Parts: sequence; structure tokens; C-alpha cells
Amino acid sequence: MNTNSRIPPDRSPADRRIVLGRPSTWLGWWSIALGVIFVVLVVNKALVMRLTDELSWIDAILPSLGVAMMSCGMPVGLVSLTALTRRHERSLSIWLTPVLVIVWVIVEFFLPH
Repeated sequence: MNTNSRIPPDRSPADRRIVLGRPSTWLGWWSIALGVIFVVLVVNKALVMRLTDELSWIDAILPSLGVAMMSCGMPVGLVSLTALTRRHERSLSIWLTPVLVIVWVIVEFFLPH
């Protein structure tokens, strides 16, 4: 065994590559898909809010976008945490999806619209 290696003896170099790679479980892939949908909904809501106030249909669209964001954001956190704890997913993208949702919730509460 090489004593100069920074990798612990019970971990192989392949384990390190898994962190930067794609998800290996179906829960990981669901987490990524829901995270992408969540980001698209956040961007759409931000763009719709920037439109002029003269359009009356905006008042009907904004609440439904908010509900869609919440109905997508909560499962993102639950699915990614389940993939991390139960399926031992190691992909970095799985760690980033609940962080994204937590940051969004904090911004929603502390920044006025």
C-alpha cells in the first residue's frame, strides 16, 4: 500500500470520481429532474413578475406558479435526502438540489417582493 496517497485505505480512487459523476440510482435521477423543473419554474415566475402591471392575466398566473414551485420544491428535498441516506448516493448534484430549495425558501421569507 502506498503511504503517500491521500485516499483512505478503505476508499478507492473510483469512489472519488463518483462524487463528480452522474447519479447512480433512480432516486438520484428523480431528484435531478425535479430540481431542473423547480429551477425552470423559479425563472418563469421571476420573468412573469417583471412584466408590466397592465396585463390582467398575470394576477391569475402568479399564484399557480407559486403552488407549482412548492409542489415541486418539497419533493426535491425529500427525494434527494432519501437518495443520500437510504440509497447512499454520492453524486454532488444530489447534494446541491436540497441546498437550492433551502436557499429559495430563505430568500422568499426574507426578501420582500
